[in-house]
Amino acid sequence: MNASFDPEVNGEFFLLRSLQGSQIKTAFDVGANDGDHAGEMLAALPDTRIFAFEMDSEISEKLNERFIDENRVTVVNIGLSDRRGNFEYFFNSAGNHSGTTMFYDPAVRPNKYSHEERSAKFVTGDEFCSDAGLDSLDFLKVDTEGADFAVLKGFSDMLSNKNIRLLQFEYNFHAFNARVFLYDFYKLLESFDYKVGRLFPKGVDFSPYSIEYEGLKGMYVAVSSSEQKMLNTLSYKPPHRST
Repeated sequence: MNASFDPEVNGEFFLLRSLQGSQIKTAFDVGANDGDHAGEMLAALPDTRIFAFEMDSEISEKLNERFIDENRVTVVNIGLSDRRGNFEYFFNSAGNHSGTTMFYDPAVRPNKYSHEERSAKFVTGDEFCSDAGLDSLDFLKVDTEGADFAVLKGFSDMLSNKNIRLLQFEYNFHAFNARVFLYDFYKLLESFDYKVGRLFPKGVDFSPYSIEYEGLKGMYVAVSSSEQKMLNTLSYKPPHRST
């Protein structure tokens, strides 16, 4: 069930509800898209300030309209990656903006989307936090259709200093287009002493990496090993690990 795109089913909303009482003051929603997840953050975490990142100006404008009266949301029309610069991406002009990605290879996964090439400005997460005067993050949620690994690498300084308590990322066919393995995520995050696990409807299975997990799409969570209370709250052992 955790391979579902429905956040009520795959554990995303369960995760937000589980974080109530965990002092989540600052959150990044990277790849905010139409703002549905940011809206759920607002409802579940009433004391949280949210930075909603969206690289596409058209989608970002709609985000601003949606949250114009919400002072807890700051919409940021910029992309996050592991390097700065202006880079090309593929805009899904079919209306489902979740198909907008930096990595579209029809030879790997043909689909019906009509992709339009656009460009956007990118910086690293470390650079953005430094410029914004943010020395810590409570929750980093990344859903960037294949660019998740590059986004996380851009927070290397914050991660090495344990200045991010909890993070969530997506692993699916877009990662295949980016030529990234699930192993790459585990290796990166475990090098900074984070516990990594797959998100299920009732919690997170913080299990060691196995080659058998490659190709198991879904949402994954990483928690700093210093956050023992949070680890205990979120830990879950499924009856069997399945799609």
